[in-house]
Amino acid sequence: MKNKYYYILIILFTFGISLFSQTAKGQTSYDSYGTYEDSPGRYYYHNTYSTFTISPTYPANASDYELVITFLEFDMECKYDYVSVYEENTLIGVYDCYKPAPIVIEGGNSARIVIDTDGNNTDNLNYDGYKIKWEVRGKKAFIPHEESYNSGYLPQASAYSANIGINNSTQGKGSMAYGSGNSSNGEKSFSGGEGIVSSSYANFAIGMFNSSQTGNLQSWASTDPVFEVGIGSSSNDRKNALTVLKNGKIGIGEDMYTDSQMSGSYKLFVNGGIRTTQVYVTKMPWADYVFDKSYELKPLAEVKEFIDENGHLPNVPIASEVEKAGVDLAEVNKLLLEKIEELTLYLIQQDEELKNQKALIEELMNR
Repeated sequence: MKNKYYYILIILFTFGISLFSQTAKGQTSYDSYGTYEDSPGRYYYHNTYSTFTISPTYPANASDYELVITFLEFDMECKYDYVSVYEENTLIGVYDCYKPAPIVIEGGNSARIVIDTDGNNTDNLNYDGYKIKWEVRGKKAFIPHEESYNSGYLPQASAYSANIGINNSTQGKGSMAYGSGNSSNGEKSFSGGEGIVSSSYANFAIGMFNSSQTGNLQSWASTDPVFEVGIGSSSNDRKNALTVLKNGKIGIGEDMYTDSQMSGSYKLFVNGGIRTTQVYVTKMPWADYVFDKSYELKPLAEVKEFIDENGHLPNVPIASEVEKAGVDLAEVNKLLLEKIEELTLYLIQQDEELKNQKALIEELMNR
């Protein structure tokens, strides 16, 4: 029986050695942002020398960027196990007891993180290791003369511009992009949200995947937009909820974002229905001229002849014109009132004729 327990102890000891003597292989990431963890949640092994290298892809002007490494979790055996951080081959720091502050690597350089543990099996069962996140971001927090500010993942900012977020681009001087995948091409323009394009001078565009045509990038043009709200779902599905042009015209709904789509002298263009509890018009022609003594009321016979030849009332637009160009509601209301007032005059005339006929009939009957 003693021999049996002896062999069991040997097997358990051998299993423990194989479990806690593993050495993690080195890993490398070429991503410009991400996370990595060495053992959190499962405890790390003793006698381990594990490396993780971050060699990100930098933009062409790598010196304007920096690699920032942040420790999200840090749980090491104090004074026995260590985490070392290198910039290229230069040691930046060695950490054991406390979580390090964010580490900044010069743009263009790689970083290497090493976990080096001792042979103390028991203690390591109570420690989790570390977890980090990293990102490449613009390093200029203040904008000197003729320079730009970049922050986020691979932003591209030109002179006098600011760029915050992921994969944004600012080409115009004094422009700004905020969010993801946005482009501010016009000077003094802004794009914010996702997939937004601001393509004219002093244009402010927000939302998602707006419809925008390139306008004047360096000066004010009345037919270019000054404000846009995008509601698209992707780069292949671009549309606007609202567009305001620099001439004061406002377009609501899809396909209402260019001056050519907002033709005429009108100020509000809506693609879709309008529901409201009240519409009040302050300037509108009225048809009381029909009751003026000088108004020439057409005889009914002449009106009938016109209808027979043209298929509509005099002064009323034909159906094909309405279908093609629409109607002016104020003008239509005036025409409807004109016809109502003409109809009233016709009824008055007929009433007078009926009265005369009645009087004549009574006179004949009394003879």
